[in-house]
Amino acid sequence: MLLLLPSQGEESRPNVIFIITDDQRQEDLGFLKNEALTPSLDKLANEGAFFSNSYTSSTVCTPSRYGCITGRYPSRGSSPALLRDVTPEGVRNVYFNTHLEADRPNLPKAMQAAGYVTGLIGKWHIGTRVKLEQIPKNSDPTDPSVREKLQANQTALCAQLRTFGFDHVARAYAGNPLDSPQLKNTGLAHHNMDWVTEGALEFIESNKDKPFFLYFSTTLPHFPDPVAGMTTDPRSTPAGILDQAPVGMPSRESLFAKAKAAGFSRDSAGQTWLDAGIGAILNKVESLGLAENTLVIYFNDHGMEMASKSSLYQGALRTPSAAYWPGTIEPQVCEALVSNVDIAPTILDATGTEPLPDMPLDGESYLPLLRGEQVDWRKAVYGEIGFTRTVVTKDWKYLAFRLPPSQVPPAEEAHRLQKETLDEIKANHAWVKWEFDPNAKIPHIGGPPGGNFLVRLTMAAKPPYLENYFDADQLYDLRNDPTETTNLAGDPAHQEQLRQMKSLLSETLSSLPGTFGEWSSAQ
Repeated sequence: MLLLLPSQGEESRPNVIFIITDDQRQEDLGFLKNEALTPSLDKLANEGAFFSNSYTSSTVCTPSRYGCITGRYPSRGSSPALLRDVTPEGVRNVYFNTHLEADRPNLPKAMQAAGYVTGLIGKWHIGTRVKLEQIPKNSDPTDPSVREKLQANQTALCAQLRTFGFDHVARAYAGNPLDSPQLKNTGLAHHNMDWVTEGALEFIESNKDKPFFLYFSTTLPHFPDPVAGMTTDPRSTPAGILDQAPVGMPSRESLFAKAKAAGFSRDSAGQTWLDAGIGAILNKVESLGLAENTLVIYFNDHGMEMASKSSLYQGALRTPSAAYWPGTIEPQVCEALVSNVDIAPTILDATGTEPLPDMPLDGESYLPLLRGEQVDWRKAVYGEIGFTRTVVTKDWKYLAFRLPPSQVPPAEEAHRLQKETLDEIKANHAWVKWEFDPNAKIPHIGGPPGGNFLVRLTMAAKPPYLENYFDADQLYDLRNDPTETTNLAGDPAHQEQLRQMKSLLSETLSSLPGTFGEWSSAQ
């Protein structure tokens, strides 16, 4: 259980480090599957509070991160990208369009207003409007003119990200490494955990004497291959080729050796690389004597099990998370249903920070749970993506798929869209073999029949839920059917359970903007 929090005077206000990783699989975490060497993440889970029922409110990078940094569901967003995707029926198609708004309150802005020094290091992927210098294909990153453009792009990106509530932004990736034409055109579209970790260590050192909030976001272990990144020049970064390699982490060669000595495959070393960066941050905090005054929250942006990314099935909705605060949080496994929208309220609570005006919070602070207090905690969590919505209790899951009529094109247009998508896939992913299917259906996230590249990868893996994928109403008994193979929505014996779950979904949707199927909000 959680011990009593210290008083929130200027000197005692805790620091906060929020660590968000990218596309981690359970086998990437030693404490879950013991298929990779991850002592630092193991420490967070085993010596802090590990959440065994941790969920994300949406299951791709952008909306998940939006929920973390705002404490609100992504469909509450107001970015132009999201609003452009509102259907004529009023449905908000939540996907990679949920960009963070510079003119709305969020967690870093609230921390900033409370006197915290706020910092961002690493991957963003919640939308940018920065105009970057264009760099031609096959450009040499050692060329002085190319290097100047890369440095200018990094400076412009960091400056724009500061408008979201950060005093300090450095070592930034706008999205995934391969999302950037400038990085691809210079051969720099790979991970560099050493570079971002060094930036985090510098931020902590510079602000050790004042309360700080660090948003540390890794590009790992998302594609491209982490191990391939480990074999690149450590000096190669989105800001160009550095004069000297970053410091503060074990050498990459030593991490390969440690993974091998521990009995793990070379392919797992990328997870050890990620873990070593987190370990360096924890060691820095401890060496400065700040460990007992620093709350560390770890969250993986979404699950990657059972080929379910970009869907609301359990493999993507459930995701590892932990809270670590030596002397304050005792080791425990918290079985309560928690969501990524709880992270911002928890940080505000822990630091005695009030939400800013006009800052709606869909989440709640989970600190009372960790204290062992008797609280009226939620009985279900909510998720949204594309044209699907879900509610999940510990025992049951209801998933609704409502494809608006406006999103169903005539057959000729549908065939054209599918052919365009296949041409794009064949051009960019030649190793993938897909053929045109005149009967292909539109997937949960909308778009062309048969889906985009991500959806097609999912379908090709033949996940356990595939037979039920296009059902409008899906009800699963998670205790007896955790992989969601059997849809009970049509079973007469489960109609009362279906009604109860629909009622839970209705309660949440009634407070959110827009419409969804037969549901509409009061807003």
